[in-house]
Amino acid sequence: MNYTFYRITMYILILLVACLKVAHFTNVISSRAVPWTSAKNECTLVVPELMKPGDLNFDIPIINGTVNTTLAWIGRYISYSKWIEFEGCFNTIDDFDVQEFEISEYNDNRVWRCHSLCSGNNFGLTESVCKCFTKSTRYKDISSLCKKNFRKERNGGLYGTSGCICKYTKSEAMFAESNEGSTSHTNMSTLSYWNEPNTLQYDNKTIVDRMRSRTEVYPDVVPFVERLLSGSKRSITNQEFLQKTEKIAKYLVSLGVKKGDKIAIYGKNSLEWIIGEFAIFFAGAVSVHINILTRDASDALGMIDICKCRFLLIDPTNDNGAAQLISAFKERDRNNHILLLRKNEKYQFYDLESEFCSPDRKSELPNVDTDDDAMIFGTSGSTGTPKLVLFTHFNIACNTPTDADNPSYSHFGGPSKFTIFNDRTFSWMGGTPITNFLYGNQMIFTSTSANPTKEEAMQIWKMIQEEECNGGCFLPYLLQNIIDTLGKVEDDGFRLHMLFSGGQIIDDAFIKTVWRYCKLFFIGYGFTECFASVSLIPLSEGQPYCTGYVGKINKGVELRIVDGSEDTVPLGIHGDIQIRHKALSKGYFANDELTKEVFTATGWFRTGDIGYLKDEGVLIITGRKKDIISRGTMKITPGFVEEKIQSMPGIKNVVVVGVPDDHLLEEVCVCFIPVEEMDVTPAAVENFCKDTFLKEETLDGMGEMPKYFLRFEIFPLLYNGKLDKVQLKKLAAQNLKLCDQ
Repeated sequence: MNYTFYRITMYILILLVACLKVAHFTNVISSRAVPWTSAKNECTLVVPELMKPGDLNFDIPIINGTVNTTLAWIGRYISYSKWIEFEGCFNTIDDFDVQEFEISEYNDNRVWRCHSLCSGNNFGLTESVCKCFTKSTRYKDISSLCKKNFRKERNGGLYGTSGCICKYTKSEAMFAESNEGSTSHTNMSTLSYWNEPNTLQYDNKTIVDRMRSRTEVYPDVVPFVERLLSGSKRSITNQEFLQKTEKIAKYLVSLGVKKGDKIAIYGKNSLEWIIGEFAIFFAGAVSVHINILTRDASDALGMIDICKCRFLLIDPTNDNGAAQLISAFKERDRNNHILLLRKNEKYQFYDLESEFCSPDRKSELPNVDTDDDAMIFGTSGSTGTPKLVLFTHFNIACNTPTDADNPSYSHFGGPSKFTIFNDRTFSWMGGTPITNFLYGNQMIFTSTSANPTKEEAMQIWKMIQEEECNGGCFLPYLLQNIIDTLGKVEDDGFRLHMLFSGGQIIDDAFIKTVWRYCKLFFIGYGFTECFASVSLIPLSEGQPYCTGYVGKINKGVELRIVDGSEDTVPLGIHGDIQIRHKALSKGYFANDELTKEVFTATGWFRTGDIGYLKDEGVLIITGRKKDIISRGTMKITPGFVEEKIQSMPGIKNVVVVGVPDDHLLEEVCVCFIPVEEMDVTPAAVENFCKDTFLKEETLDGMGEMPKYFLRFEIFPLLYNGKLDKVQLKKLAAQNLKLCDQ
């Protein structure tokens, strides 16, 4: 009786004192402390333990009902909604590959300092030493130590399901990745830093796992509907989708595709495109999204060469440079394989439909892991060299909730009950069908250009009504086409529940026109480098809005605003926007130099945007750091266009700048100086560009074809002799009468 009374009294004392300590610690990291609750039935976490300032873990583990304050959790930090979560077991006493750094200060700031030094790896804190543990360290002895029940003590460690509980002393602090960032400040409540934990439950599954489990539970649900402007449509059930995907995957394996191989994919939006990409995942390979912007397809071939693709899945419908790509791809190596997504009489290559009708192959599909590479998105780099953004299965699937915890299921009544139209091409981040599939939405799509005519926009709105869509995801300029067209037609009363847009700055005047088409308007802010949006602001009619406002940072996204020294600035101060997230890309494939330039050693992504953070995590975007031209949602690199035009005979100098455009935010203007005594006219340069760049034939209907052409005798220069690009942009806009003189 006395012993029980003593234990209860101690619990109350610990709880009272710990509450004070938790309040202090929470203020330091500017986030809510959420204990780990996924320890199955082996243990339960209770009241925080009283620890000195700077100690990272303050949860007391209870094993078999006994409090043991000498035990602490270790493992890899997976979910931003929890302090610590595990991926495997390892023993702190074993001889690990550990880096150590001395930290002289003993205060709350040492947590941030240690995390920064360890570059996002597992870290441990002692009174004067920061210990860094590599990824390979985390997986040590996983196979032999992870069992359902706890094993006996071994070298001072106890091992449990999904992770480990290990003893620690003052010289062996707990090891975990936390949601702290790196900063030289100690009072985070006044700094431009935000990280709100996510409350949804996520599983550690691959795209392949998700597809199989979804099909097992919902075999007859329709995830995709393809609509044609002619009025016809096609759809596919989960069961059909899985069967066809596995069939194509086995065919790829039979051709010699091995785990980790890169497979290029190109073509218009279609069901076959979706099946082809998922088949790449099932074969354990990596899907490489390519675009063709030049008539000789040299840009696409450059990506293929960098990725060493031996396989190409392509839909040559409407050509679009596909003929040149196919010819050059086969010429590179006779052993290269081409698989047509859709049958085409001009080409004698094997196609998906023929494989669907063939007998089942006996190829064995590989096991796919969450750490395996899955997808590469291609964009143009600052020098015209393709920038290849690489994602793993974990990056892609980690941010989508399980079916059991999916909010859209509970709101709309199950999978594919939320029906959404998406106008983007599949090869773009915003158009990828993977996102809607993982979220369990029914995706309605068409294969029209991403920059349709007003007549096509009217047809799209009609098909949205016929499919009874709940939501729509539109590029701003497609939405503007719909508004311009339907604004002249009597209001039919149809409203989307939700309308999503983004990719370029949207102003208040534009927003005031959308309420005829939706009940809620969402503006998204994100990047190709992150497979999750940074923010998503919901607006209702009459709600005030200021240009550049992108709303509150999404849960699970870590964001900071930094100065030129990459120190976090105070709230309300302009600076460079950086983000960190578990869905963030691994980096740029085959380009370590660019990866180091864009991603910090501690895992922060330098977005290139300028802005400031307000209270409660509200972000305002004020501009771009570099000279990338934002035409619609297309980011055009001037250097790529300049390089092509510079090869034209008679061109001495060429500079490509962005000029204002009411419809697309910016347009591409070519400013050139001809070689002396050569009469090169703007019309001649325009014709050269028409012969060099694709426009209507590209997936978005514009490509990188410039709109304006201006001849100069001299360019404005700065005092140091360098080009004054700001003044040149101003002169170009004035000459084109796009701004005041």
